[in-house]
Amino acid sequence: MPNNKRRYVPDLRCHLSQCEWNYHRLLKLLPELHSNDQRIFMVSWGEQVSRIELHITERSRYTTTLSAAHDAAIQHTPGENSSWSSGPNMVIRLYHDASMAEVLSCQQQRDFAACYDYPNPAMHQRDEKAQLNRFLGDWLSHCLLFGQVAEPVVSGS
Repeated sequence: MPNNKRRYVPDLRCHLSQCEWNYHRLLKLLPELHSNDQRIFMVSWGEQVSRIELHITERSRYTTTLSAAHDAAIQHTPGENSSWSSGPNMVIRLYHDASMAEVLSCQQQRDFAACYDYPNPAMHQRDEKAQLNRFLGDWLSHCLLFGQVAEPVVSGS
């Protein structure tokens, strides 16, 4: 009988690459990272439009911490339940010296280990941390493709 209890070994190269891509995606979404504390934009998800807020919560010489909040859909198809779209609320840390960003917490859960035994009391997946950072990358990519700035436009005349 084969042993299916092989221990999960994180792919460090893949993790570092994902964190580097996430850093660069965040810089595109926050071009004035060092001078502006907040960015609000709207993102379409099919027929739904949601509000995304990125808010800087802490700055230091080598790191910036921000919260990312995804509010429930603002408009949706009549008769459609939009509760699925109350989406991720994350805390993300950017490491400027390493040009990397990673998820510190998601939905009020924090301090994710690189790997977990499975099953475990919290029912984390073996690669929970890697999945969260891949999800952040997918979410940021979607925001870059379908986001529209929600800030007022000031006329120069």
